[in-house]
Amino acid sequence: MAELKLATATHDEDRPQILLTVRPSPALFPPLFPQKFRMLKPWESGLPLHQFLTTHDAGPSVRAMIINHATAVNAELLRLLPALGLVLSTSTGVNQVDLAECRRRGISVANAGSAYVAEMAVGLLIDVLRRVSAADRLKEIGRSVEAITTLFY
Repeated sequence: MAELKLATATHDEDRPQILLTVRPSPALFPPLFPQKFRMLKPWESGLPLHQFLTTHDAGPSVRAMIINHATAVNAELLRLLPALGLVLSTSTGVNQVDLAECRRRGISVANAGSAYVAEMAVGLLIDVLRRVSAADRLKEIGRSVEAITTLFY
């Protein structure tokens, strides 16, 4: 697996600002991301997204936006994000994104692509039934082979 290498910013304001429109899964971002990027988390404010961006004057400095299938990215929202260069959808579709407006403004749009949803579901099912992740966590904290193998019986 390729390792993600990012330059370390020396000051908080030097880190690019990323707008997260949904609470991310801990597995979504490597631990380095908060050190390399300033993450805007509108849900922590309790305000709707548009109001959060205008109230906190956050929009002008946002370089990237991470969304899911429920976040509508329309011309009105894009006007609040003049420095936006990337919209990244964690889902496979981008029906909720105004692609014409993004193209007009030179904003790149990416998504999960042809994710293997069915295969991933089967893999997760096997993981849960066979306790693979639990065994891995025990191994990481130094538990014995006997303690780990008792998970499977």
